[in-house]
Amino acid sequence: MGIGRRVAAELLGTLVLVLVGCGAAVVGVDAIGGEPGHGRATGVVVAMAFGLAMAGLVSALGGVSGGHLNPAVTVGMYASGRFPAKEVMPYVLAQTAGGIFGATLLFGVVMGHPDFVVENGFAANGFGELSPSGYGLRGAAIAEAALAFAVVLVTVASAEVRGGRRARGGR
Repeated sequence: MGIGRRVAAELLGTLVLVLVGCGAAVVGVDAIGGEPGHGRATGVVVAMAFGLAMAGLVSALGGVSGGHLNPAVTVGMYASGRFPAKEVMPYVLAQTAGGIFGATLLFGVVMGHPDFVVENGFAANGFGELSPSGYGLRGAAIAEAALAFAVVLVTVASAEVRGGRRARGGR
Protein backbone atom coordinates (compact mmCIF):
# COMPACT_ATOMS: atom_id res chain seq x y z
CA MET A 1 0.00 0.00 0.00
CA GLY A 2 1.35 3.44 -0.93
CA ILE A 3 2.65 6.01 1.53
CA GLY A 4 -0.19 8.40 0.64
CA ARG A 5 -2.88 6.01 1.89
CA ARG A 6 -0.93 5.19 5.05
CA VAL A 7 -0.31 8.85 5.85
CA ALA A 8 -3.98 9.65 5.20
CA ALA A 9 -4.97 6.85 7.61
CA GLU A 10 -2.67 8.30 10.30
CA LEU A 11 -4.08 11.80 9.77
CA LEU A 12 -7.68 10.57 9.97
CA GLY A 13 -7.01 8.30 12.92
CA THR A 14 -5.26 10.99 14.95
CA LEU A 15 -8.04 13.47 14.11
CA VAL A 16 -10.70 11.06 15.42
CA LEU A 17 -8.63 10.16 18.50
CA VAL A 18 -8.23 13.82 19.47
CA LEU A 19 -11.86 14.63 18.71
CA VAL A 20 -13.23 11.72 20.77
CA GLY A 21 -10.69 11.58 23.60
CA CYS A 22 -10.29 15.29 24.17
CA GLY A 23 -13.98 15.75 23.45
CA ALA A 24 -14.78 13.50 26.42
CA ALA A 25 -12.70 15.76 28.66
CA VAL A 26 -14.00 19.06 27.27
CA VAL A 27 -17.66 18.29 26.64
CA GLY A 28 -17.98 15.56 29.26
CA VAL A 29 -20.56 15.43 31.99
CA ASP A 30 -19.34 15.37 35.56
CA ALA A 31 -20.24 12.00 37.08
CA ILE A 32 -21.75 13.70 40.13
CA GLY A 33 -24.58 15.63 38.54
CA GLY A 34 -22.83 18.11 36.28
CA GLU A 35 -24.69 19.53 33.32
CA PRO A 36 -23.62 18.69 29.77
CA GLY A 37 -20.95 21.10 28.62
CA HIS A 38 -20.41 22.49 32.11
CA GLY A 39 -18.84 19.67 34.06
CA ARG A 40 -15.63 17.78 33.64
CA ALA A 41 -15.65 14.12 32.87
CA THR A 42 -14.03 11.87 35.40
CA GLY A 43 -10.63 10.41 34.66
CA VAL A 44 -12.26 7.04 34.06
CA VAL A 45 -14.64 8.48 31.44
CA VAL A 46 -11.79 10.21 29.60
CA ALA A 47 -9.59 7.11 29.79
CA MET A 48 -12.43 4.95 28.46
CA ALA A 49 -13.06 7.39 25.60
CA PHE A 50 -9.39 7.37 24.58
CA GLY A 51 -9.08 3.60 25.04
CA LEU A 52 -12.19 2.69 23.09
CA ALA A 53 -11.37 5.19 20.34
CA MET A 54 -7.83 3.83 20.10
CA ALA A 55 -9.03 0.22 19.99
CA GLY A 56 -11.53 0.99 17.24
CA LEU A 57 -9.07 3.05 15.23
CA VAL A 58 -6.28 0.49 15.44
CA SER A 59 -8.75 -2.20 14.38
CA ALA A 60 -9.98 -0.10 11.47
CA LEU A 61 -6.74 1.50 10.34
CA GLY A 62 -3.99 -0.72 11.73
CA GLY A 63 -3.90 -2.83 8.59
CA VAL A 64 -3.44 0.29 6.48
CA SER A 65 -0.87 2.32 8.40
CA GLY A 66 0.08 0.31 11.47
CA GLY A 67 -2.17 2.47 13.64
CA HIS A 68 0.55 4.53 15.32
CA LEU A 69 -1.68 7.62 15.81
CA ASN A 70 1.03 9.32 17.87
CA PRO A 71 4.44 10.71 16.89
CA ALA A 72 6.07 9.10 19.94
CA VAL A 73 4.85 5.69 18.76
CA THR A 74 6.18 6.31 15.25
CA VAL A 75 9.60 7.30 16.61
CA GLY A 76 9.57 4.32 18.97
CA MET A 77 8.73 1.96 16.14
CA TYR A 78 11.60 3.42 14.11
CA ALA A 79 14.02 3.19 17.05
CA SER A 80 13.09 -0.47 17.54
CA GLY A 81 13.83 -1.26 13.89
CA ARG A 82 10.19 -1.80 12.96
CA PHE A 83 9.63 1.29 10.84
CA PRO A 84 11.64 2.82 7.96
CA ALA A 85 13.41 6.14 8.55
CA LYS A 86 12.11 7.69 5.31
CA GLU A 87 8.50 7.38 6.53
CA VAL A 88 8.95 8.87 10.02
CA MET A 89 8.56 12.51 8.98
CA PRO A 90 5.48 11.98 6.75
CA TYR A 91 3.79 10.06 9.59
CA VAL A 92 4.69 12.66 12.23
CA LEU A 93 3.48 15.51 10.03
CA ALA A 94 0.21 13.68 9.29
CA GLN A 95 -0.34 12.90 12.98
CA THR A 96 0.35 16.52 13.94
CA ALA A 97 -2.03 17.80 11.26
CA GLY A 98 -4.67 15.26 12.36
CA GLY A 99 -4.36 16.45 15.95
CA ILE A 100 -4.73 20.08 14.90
CA PHE A 101 -7.75 19.28 12.71
CA GLY A 102 -9.35 17.23 15.49
CA ALA A 103 -8.86 20.04 18.01
CA THR A 104 -10.25 22.53 15.50
CA LEU A 105 -13.37 20.42 15.00
CA LEU A 106 -13.78 20.07 18.77
CA PHE A 107 -13.46 23.82 19.16
CA GLY A 108 -16.22 24.21 16.56
CA VAL A 109 -18.42 21.83 18.55
CA VAL A 110 -17.99 23.67 21.85
CA MET A 111 -18.44 27.07 20.20
CA GLY A 112 -22.00 25.89 19.52
CA HIS A 113 -22.80 25.88 23.25
CA PRO A 114 -24.42 29.19 24.30
CA ASP A 115 -22.46 29.38 27.58
CA PHE A 116 -19.05 28.54 26.14
CA VAL A 117 -16.37 31.13 26.89
CA VAL A 118 -12.91 30.42 25.51
CA GLU A 119 -11.31 32.54 28.24
CA ASN A 120 -12.48 29.95 30.79
CA GLY A 121 -9.80 27.63 29.46
CA PHE A 122 -10.75 25.50 26.49
CA ALA A 123 -9.07 22.20 27.38
CA ALA A 124 -6.38 24.04 29.34
CA ASN A 125 -4.02 21.94 31.36
CA GLY A 126 -0.34 21.82 31.94
CA PHE A 127 1.83 22.82 34.85
CA GLY A 128 1.84 25.49 37.52
CA GLU A 129 -1.43 27.39 37.54
CA LEU A 130 -2.75 25.26 34.67
CA SER A 131 -2.30 22.03 36.62
CA PRO A 132 -5.36 20.84 38.52
CA SER A 133 -3.13 20.20 41.54
CA GLY A 134 -0.47 22.88 40.96
CA TYR A 135 2.37 20.61 39.79
CA GLY A 136 5.41 22.42 38.37
CA LEU A 137 7.16 21.97 35.04
CA ARG A 138 9.53 19.29 36.36
CA GLY A 139 6.67 17.08 37.59
CA ALA A 140 4.70 17.57 34.38
CA ALA A 141 7.76 16.74 32.24
CA ILE A 142 8.56 13.61 34.26
CA ALA A 143 4.94 12.43 34.05
CA GLU A 144 4.80 13.11 30.31
CA ALA A 145 8.09 11.29 29.65
CA ALA A 146 7.15 8.29 31.80
CA LEU A 147 3.68 7.94 30.31
CA ALA A 148 4.92 8.42 26.74
CA PHE A 149 7.54 5.73 27.41
CA ALA A 150 4.81 3.39 28.67
CA VAL A 151 2.65 3.99 25.58
CA VAL A 152 5.58 3.39 23.24
CA LEU A 153 6.72 0.30 25.17
CA VAL A 154 3.28 -1.28 24.99
CA THR A 155 2.89 -0.44 21.31
CA VAL A 156 6.33 -1.69 20.31
CA ALA A 157 5.90 -4.86 22.38
CA SER A 158 2.53 -5.43 20.70
CA ALA A 159 4.21 -5.24 17.31
CA GLU A 160 6.43 -8.23 18.04
CA VAL A 161 6.80 -10.95 15.48
CA ARG A 162 3.44 -12.58 14.75
CA GLY A 163 3.07 -15.69 12.66
CA GLY A 164 6.71 -15.62 11.60
CA ARG A 165 6.47 -12.10 10.15
CA ARG A 166 7.28 -8.67 11.48
CA ALA A 167 4.38 -6.30 12.00
CA ARG A 168 3.55 -3.95 9.10
CA GLY A 169 6.16 -1.29 8.38
CA GLY A 170 9.25 -3.22 9.50
CA ARG A 171 12.52 -2.30 7.89
